[in-house]
Amino acid sequence: MECYYHKSMMTRIYIIILVFFSLVESLYSHQNELKLEKYIDLLEKIMMLDKEQLDRIWDGFNLNDLSIGIYNDNITYLVNHPEPGARFSSTGRSMQNNTLFFADSSVFDLKVESTRNYNDYAIAIIKADENLPVEEFCFQIFYEVFHSFSDSVSSLAGRYGDITMIPFFPSTNPPFYAFADIEQQILEKAFSTDNEADLGKLIEEYYHISFRRANMVSERIRNFEYQTQVHEGLAIYAGLKGLEIMGYGEYARNKLQGMLIEPAEIPEDFEKRNHGVGAALAYILDRIYVDWKNDFDQLTNLSDMLRVRITPTDRLDAENLMYRYQYEAKKALYHRKLYRNRAKLRTLRKSIMSFNRIDIVFPEDIRMTLHFDPPNITSIHDTLLFHEKYLRLIRLERFDIEMNGIPGLTEVVHQNMFLVKRLSVGIPDKYEITFDGTKFENNEYPVTFKELLFRSEKFNMQLLDGTIKRERDNIIFDLRKKR
Repeated sequence: MECYYHKSMMTRIYIIILVFFSLVESLYSHQNELKLEKYIDLLEKIMMLDKEQLDRIWDGFNLNDLSIGIYNDNITYLVNHPEPGARFSSTGRSMQNNTLFFADSSVFDLKVESTRNYNDYAIAIIKADENLPVEEFCFQIFYEVFHSFSDSVSSLAGRYGDITMIPFFPSTNPPFYAFADIEQQILEKAFSTDNEADLGKLIEEYYHISFRRANMVSERIRNFEYQTQVHEGLAIYAGLKGLEIMGYGEYARNKLQGMLIEPAEIPEDFEKRNHGVGAALAYILDRIYVDWKNDFDQLTNLSDMLRVRITPTDRLDAENLMYRYQYEAKKALYHRKLYRNRAKLRTLRKSIMSFNRIDIVFPEDIRMTLHFDPPNITSIHDTLLFHEKYLRLIRLERFDIEMNGIPGLTEVVHQNMFLVKRLSVGIPDKYEITFDGTKFENNEYPVTFKELLFRSEKFNMQLLDGTIKRERDNIIFDLRKKR
């Protein structure tokens, strides 16, 4: 009897504990739902906007044609997705006849965020932590949806710009960055002024400076800037116009002014300044060229479209212009910044090249697939790139090399990331090499292999047909063998 009573009590306690944790989990999930509730309510209001309002952004722009995902670290909402998957369940709520789905976990991974694609359907994704201002959430909705929308518009589709140009912005040219700084100041004044005569003068000043800066770089870099102004700049423009439509006009104005006033970090983040520049050019076009969106096509960029709408006055005092915008002081400032940056890069290069390292030498002019993170690539010069954290090089049936969490250097053909001559990384503390199915445990070099596997925590590779040898304390993997 005593044993039965004891077992009965234990069962009851166990049930109580299960119920308790179930209630805690339910309460925790409910609290997380409430944290996103204000954003869901705002999204519903946005999705109720009519065609006339949305056409102010771009003709045919429609939030109800695309899937939208909203998430934080604990829960995810999904609206208007035909294949939500087993992790989602219906909330019973709809928005403009679109079902709202819910998952009690963070569903979207980095791949979904970077490709804007979930279960083979285009999606706009917004991370909404509880401290995100509702104005910024509103901006992100229009910004992200416009990115997805632009892929369906012939004049906007595919205009991403050649991101492999990011590392190759000038590293020894202070005037280039001084002029870019002045361009942003002029555009901020042009965006802010209500005086049409002043606007015309400011546009003329902008093109005088812009023309001088454009002649300092290659056509590939100029085209990259123009395309970025279209792809990212117009998405920023859409976000700001959306804010205005929803009654957050002052927030929109302050946001764009802040983007223009704040100079970009150079040279690694310089391309981002084109986001604000593109948005400002679109706003100015709204004022002086009402039908510009109808005339926009794949061969047009925002800068050229605005240029043809102004008539030079021939009264521009270039010397006074440079004085008013403190060109000499800016040039000196960027000289110091670039000098410090070059000193940092020399140190980074030395950290890899002066110690025990691995060199992979590639066949001449062999193109490969690259997976890389543009913000973490810096040009030491036009043929040597520093990769701070991540890089993967793939050539089908020849090699697959991945560094993840360690720095490395690539020697490339002039301003061409896809023609890599050599990759250099530090030798890991612990690693294992096998070739042709045999573990490599001795120091007899050189060794010719048909297949080699290198395994370590942060650097791994598979190589076919090459030679491994030692040069002092360095290990060289030479893939120049003829196949």
